[in-house]
Amino acid sequence: MILPDCTRLRRLRPRLDYFSIGNNVWSNMEIDSLDPLTRSSVTHFGWWGEKIRDSDYLCLADSHIRELDMSIERFKLDELARLVASIPDLTGKITQPYREFTIMEEGEKTTYYLLCKGKRRLVKGKDDDKLKKYLEDYDRLVEEYKKERLIFFEKD
Repeated sequence: MILPDCTRLRRLRPRLDYFSIGNNVWSNMEIDSLDPLTRSSVTHFGWWGEKIRDSDYLCLADSHIRELDMSIERFKLDELARLVASIPDLTGKITQPYREFTIMEEGEKTTYYLLCKGKRRLVKGKDDDKLKKYLEDYDRLVEEYKKERLIFFEKD
């Protein structure tokens, strides 16, 4: 099920495998929580709205979701790394901590890397070393959070 153009959704209780929700016209869609997904059969979730009111993305670790598509720009790098580390074998757009986009400026194409919240965009070809360090930091954080998760589960 895809709901491409909504402005408000108060409850989220799908009984589906694939569920994508967002707002293609205006990006101001809000929902209260992603927690209802933890009690659903959804394995692929896409979120393209503005805000999750309780800001709890980590609850998705307790769901059946294995493919997650949402904008990385809403996360700080460490938040994104923690989310990705908390869901084993996660796939989807969320697992890549940058997006490329190209624009025409004064007759020339420029490709940028959009990064997580709080990071400035980088210019492809000019800032590739900075992107490499950013990706190394991201990979290090994901591995660190995976180890934390293992230690937590071993204690239980």
